[in-house]
Amino acid sequence: MKNRITLSALTAALLLAVAFPASARLYLGLDAMQWELESRAGTQWEDYAARGTVGIRLNRHLGFESRLASGGEDTAGGVDMKLDWALSTLVRPILPVGHATNFYALIGATGMNFRVNDRGDAAELAASYGLGVEGQIGRLTWVGAEYLVYSDKENYQVKAISINLRWQFD
Repeated sequence: MKNRITLSALTAALLLAVAFPASARLYLGLDAMQWELESRAGTQWEDYAARGTVGIRLNRHLGFESRLASGGEDTAGGVDMKLDWALSTLVRPILPVGHATNFYALIGATGMNFRVNDRGDAAELAASYGLGVEGQIGRLTWVGAEYLVYSDKENYQVKAISINLRWQFD
């Protein structure tokens, strides 16, 4: 039994070492975002929310991240809409432009929950995509802006614009 646990731990460590090269860097971020839920019928809800990010940058050209957003409430057309949470997992292809500027794309999935009229939840899982730009303002500090479509369904679209601050760890 002890040998199996040791072998499992060594295998996990080896897989992590292969999956995340020595150049990989962990980063954390805080974002201020304005979300918008727009029905195809023309009704629109929007407000501000906070978002936290945990990510790993494998190299100059590729990263992965998870994000959790929450907050904001709006009333339109007699319907009150509140963003309870949005949890995203995203692949982040990066295009470096010079030493201190990056353009990037975001591709992944988001699970989200809106509370409708304080009586019911509207939860969903959807494909997400977006674009962003970031600039290095310190040795390990980045500031950026982005546009992300959380969900693009037949009847509505949920999207956000945001500004963000990222701290990378050596």
